[in-house]
Amino acid sequence: MSCGPFYFIKRHSEMASMNCLAKFNACEDGAVTIDWVMLTAGLVGFGTLVFVNFSGGIRHVDTETGNALSSIEVQEIVFDYGN
Repeated sequence: MSCGPFYFIKRHSEMASMNCLAKFNACEDGAVTIDWVMLTAGLVGFGTLVFVNFSGGIRHVDTETGNALSSIEVQEIVFDYGN
């Protein structure tokens, strides 16, 4: 039996209001979809919060690492095989 919204609109005249509401409340069609949407939205929100909170500190570490690496002189490696 389908639990879609049109089922309830069509059957509303035949059922008492409380019975219709109880039947709608017991219907679980689409519940998994809603669960995944809410889980995904929560993860995106959490990721955004983490990014916003740590972005300033990460920029500082990036700048300091760049400064430290730019001051290092790389030595040339010479392979002498006795020729």
